[in-house]
Parts: sequence; C-alpha cells; structure tokens
Amino acid sequence: MDAAAGVAGQPRGQTIRLRLLTASDRYGRIEDIWVDAVGIGEQPPLSPTLLSPIAGGWVSEVRPTLRLQNAIDLQSDPLTYRFEVYGDAALTNLVAQVPAVASGAGTTSWQVDVNLPNNTQYWWRACAATARTSVPGRRR
Repeated sequence: MDAAAGVAGQPRGQTIRLRLLTASDRYGRIEDIWVDAVGIGEQPPLSPTLLSPIAGGWVSEVRPTLRLQNAIDLQSDPLTYRFEVYGDAALTNLVAQVPAVASGAGTTSWQVDVNLPNNTQYWWRACAATARTSVPGRRR
C-alpha cells in the first residue's frame, strides 16, 4: 500500500507517528510498535535568498531587475521561481508578478515588466517551486 494514500488528509511534506499492531494466530500475542517521524510525500524546496535590489536600496531603472540566489531542492528537482512586487509593506497591493521563471545557473533574475514610478518605495519577494511543491520566499 502507498503510505501517502493510506493516511487520509495528511498534508504532503509533513511527518506523522505510526502505530502498528501485529497479531499472531500461532502464538496468540499482539505486538504494539510505534514508528516516529515518518515522512509523507516530498519536502518542499528551501527558500531562495534575495540578492538585489537590497532592502532599502535605490534603483535607477523604472523596470529594475530582481535577482535571487537559487534555492536548494533536497530531491534535486528542477525549480522555477515566482517573483512578486508590491506597493506596500503588508504585501497586499500587488503591482507586478511573474508566476514561473526557470532557474538560472546559481542565480535567477527577472526584469519587472511594468514601469514603476520614480521616488516610490516597493517591496518584493520570490518563492521557489517544483512541479509538486512550493515554498514562500523572503521579502525585501
């Protein structure tokens, strides 16, 4: 039986504790075995590190290029990155985004595809994803 299919409602990438009861008709005894920290499904990739622009930094372009250090995926799956730019620190006013940029060699970049007005502060974040998982990134 597929372990992930046998645990209804268990989120992928989480750990559970299993209790196994074994019985023997021949010896008439029951064994009670506990198995701790059994992983279900694939672990999500680690968070990428945002490189530039830095928090509080200034850029001279109205369409700046955002750059991050690639995340690490423990299963070595290919990664893509979602970039988001916000007009507020609470990250509620989304002004630009791209859902999936293919991973570069060591770093990944995306040039913002809308003009951002001068003398305005923006915040950005990125997250890594595989075909099955994603993980939120940090923000700047």
